[in-house]
Amino acid sequence: TTGAPLPEGADAVAKQEHCARNGADVSLPALKPGADVRAVGSDWALGDELCSASTPLTPSDVAIIAAAGHDTIIVNRRPRVRVFSSGAELHVRGPFDATRQIKDANRAGLIALLSDGSSFGGNAVVED
Repeated sequence: TTGAPLPEGADAVAKQEHCARNGADVSLPALKPGADVRAVGSDWALGDELCSASTPLTPSDVAIIAAAGHDTIIVNRRPRVRVFSSGAELHVRGPFDATRQIKDANRAGLIALLSDGSSFGGNAVVED
């Protein structure tokens, strides 16, 4: 199952770990015809979904795409996002004055939501 073509006349593959070597001699196990041989094109069928759209590509996905013979693919870049809160009443750091300030919870929640799929470019509180 190496992916290499079989030599002419061969009908099975002997796994190296099942063979024994004694100097220049190699002993092979008894093999049934077709052992560890896969037919050309048997990795997947025409129309099989190799990778799901709208899902971040993994290194395994890239290898599968290359094995399927695709040199290039069309992808969407993750959005680059900055989060800004505005308001003089927002408390970020330092002593909290409950009579004049509110916690900046929305910015923290948005940052957490974006951290899963976006390229996060920073955040800040800006003046009204």
